[in-house]
Amino acid sequence: MKEKKIVLLGFVAAGLLNVTQVNAAVPPPPPSGQMVTLSWAPDLIVNVRQSANLSVPTSTWSTLATLGDTNTMSIPATSSVSFFVVSAVGQFMKLAWDFPAELITPEVSFNLYWRPDAGSNWTLSTNIPSDTLEARVYMATASGQFALTALNADTMEESPFSNIAPFTNSVGRNLPVKITKP
Repeated sequence: MKEKKIVLLGFVAAGLLNVTQVNAAVPPPPPSGQMVTLSWAPDLIVNVRQSANLSVPTSTWSTLATLGDTNTMSIPATSSVSFFVVSAVGQFMKLAWDFPAELITPEVSFNLYWRPDAGSNWTLSTNIPSDTLEARVYMATASGQFALTALNADTMEESPFSNIAPFTNSVGRNLPVKITKP
């Protein structure tokens, strides 16, 4: 019997990708010490679940781990057939911007604002020191829009909002997973 391999690559931010494979014959158990490596898009907090039965809801599958500082997981192959689902439960977003170097002083900082949509008020998310022109922001559930202002602490003057950056969060979505065997 020929061995079948399925590899899913990439990250779908706007939708879901569901792949199901049905095998008519049950393959033999895995060799002792066999490992499977899962990988997914970076900058996500994920739940990794496993089951040997596709007919039960994924919410009842065994949770193997909740991971946030990695986008791979190696797992011992414990049965001849295993199914995995990786679901986003949190996401990091990285913002970067330009600012004139001659205006950067210790008194200057940047305010990052968020709102769920154009009809809502802005909410201050965080204040960022001027020694960096980027921020990594954790988003538990909210998609929405971001904007930045520059603030001078000496004069208490704040610039107008920068360009608005839309952001779509992947929380609550099942992610495409690449499965490899060493």
